[in-house]
Amino acid sequence: NAKQNHPVVNEVEEITTSIGYIRGTLHSKASTQYRIELYLSPVCRTEAYDGKYLGYGNTTTNASGNASFEIMYIEELTGHCISATATDLATMDTSEFSPGFSLLGAVYLPVVRK
Repeated sequence: NAKQNHPVVNEVEEITTSIGYIRGTLHSKASTQYRIELYLSPVCRTEAYDGKYLGYGNTTTNASGNASFEIMYIEELTGHCISATATDLATMDTSEFSPGFSLLGAVYLPVVRK
């Protein structure tokens, strides 16, 4: 994976119990476009991942190598864990899975932050 950094999921904003936004950050190569892919799993772990694919969004890092992302989801997330990967769209190098963002045992809140 050419040491591709993984993204970090920082926030889940629930508009309803099954629609909202997943937001996070990525620090990697400067001025580069990335695809962020999201996964949903009943447990949080970063090794072999068995999660359900949630979707993707693209982002571009700035001159310092920093980027943020916001991806809409249409899925019930409560009681699950969200993880993400980042793929450099020029080289197709893909990161390891990010640490999981846990919504295990969560109740409906307008915004869940870590």
